[in-house]
Amino acid sequence: MKTYADALAKLNGRNSRKIANNTYLRKETNGNIVVRLHSTDIITFTPDDLATLNSGGWKTVTTKARMNEFSPFQIAQERGIWRVANPKFEDYVAKWTHSLLYADGITVDAKTGEVMGEAKGDESELRKRIGKYAKGFVDALYKGKVPKPSGGDCWMCLGLGKTDKEHLLSHMEESYFVPSLIVNAVKEFANAPAWFWGLDELFEGKRTGLTEGKWPKQTYTRALRRYLYRGLGLVS
Repeated sequence: MKTYADALAKLNGRNSRKIANNTYLRKETNGNIVVRLHSTDIITFTPDDLATLNSGGWKTVTTKARMNEFSPFQIAQERGIWRVANPKFEDYVAKWTHSLLYADGITVDAKTGEVMGEAKGDESELRKRIGKYAKGFVDALYKGKVPKPSGGDCWMCLGLGKTDKEHLLSHMEESYFVPSLIVNAVKEFANAPAWFWGLDELFEGKRTGLTEGKWPKQTYTRALRRYLYRGLGLVS
């Protein structure tokens, strides 16, 4: 599907239909037509022929495949970075030579080929910042400098507010090692009882077999890094 008309024709008079595994095409009450993967509207077509992409923070192989199959965009991944073929060029080589950096909200006008909302800058720099922050965080955790989560933590990390990119970036900028942030990361990317037991010991300044050696420290660092990648819209 490339246009709103294509999406409408695909619905064939229905309000919703399954178009792939865990993927549905739906017509909304405002007239937009969306492609929904699980609970995220990854593609939105508007009646005035705009198509917008949104990974919802889940820049997975499946998300990219659905966007390529059911939108006017062409997306490729290189070293973990999503790039979008530039529709201003017809030649295949030119499209990718002048490719655009993906960002959630990137939009193409099917009538003119104009693209709006592409990312600015280089994701590789952000990855370096995340890596440095994650390493510094876990180093501090192992030195007993990160206390147990408490009511004094960042409210967003405690789940009392909506987490957003600016909030996570501010922690990195300030080198603020929020205790509940590492707990959230372990829940999402290392969810096993032993890793939580190890965290409790580290919060208390203890070191036992649960946390000794390279593997536990690498696991905590990797979980935090992946959590920040997802929160900041990067491919993990």
